[in-house]
Amino acid sequence: FGERYIGSYDSAEDWARAVGEDFDWELQLDRKLDAQLRPFVTIDYAKVVRDGRQTWDIVDGADGKTHVFMR
Repeated sequence: FGERYIGSYDSAEDWARAVGEDFDWELQLDRKLDAQLRPFVTIDYAKVVRDGRQTWDIVDGADGKTHVFMR
């Protein structure tokens, strides 16, 4: 259990945003995109969650938190 546990988050999307922060996704977009285009380009964190469920165990707990585990 302890080796597979990643963390607990307020929601699955909060987990996806934490992953994005770990990999500096927003910063990379800021650096690579023209400033005029950047406001129109966003990361679909809901899709990150949907795709993440295929390779991670993302569990909505009875405590209202989302718990994430490696498979």
